[in-house]
Amino acid sequence: MVWSIQECAAQDCRAIGEGLVAYNLRQVPMTQREPFISVNRKAVDESGTLLAGCIAEIYCWNVAYVELLWVDERYRGMGLGSELLAEVERTAAVFDLLLGDNLQGRKEHIANEGYKFLDLADIS
Repeated sequence: MVWSIQECAAQDCRAIGEGLVAYNLRQVPMTQREPFISVNRKAVDESGTLLAGCIAEIYCWNVAYVELLWVDERYRGMGLGSELLAEVERTAAVFDLLLGDNLQGRKEHIANEGYKFLDLADIS
């Protein structure tokens, strides 16, 4: 068999995600109603100015995947990031927290919040 590696189009990304979910669901039954639940939250001040934000998704087994967590430099150290993560956790009965690559540098800080990290190498 011969193959080539190519850039994915949007429909390819959907097919890859659907294939992975289908495989995983054959291994372990889903524990939530919908396979993916977006949990995107922001913190704003009284005038509506964006101070911080969290882009996350709860998937299949009440596992939160946090893709982005950002706090404006002027407001860091005030608990905004912790409050956003707590909101993600409250939104669903989150069992585990997966972090996107861009959050790995914040691993120690977020671990202090009591979250468990799953190393993707340990899952496969």
